[in-house]
Amino acid sequence: MLEKAKKQFTGAVIFSVIALIVAIFSITGNGTT
Repeated sequence: MLEKAKKQFTGAVIFSVIALIVAIFSITGNGTT
């Protein structure tokens, strides 16, 4: 049970980081162009 929760948490963190990078990328991209 703990392993499953840890895997879910890791997946959520990775997803959040990717979403954050995409958001920053689009914001900076729109700002420069």
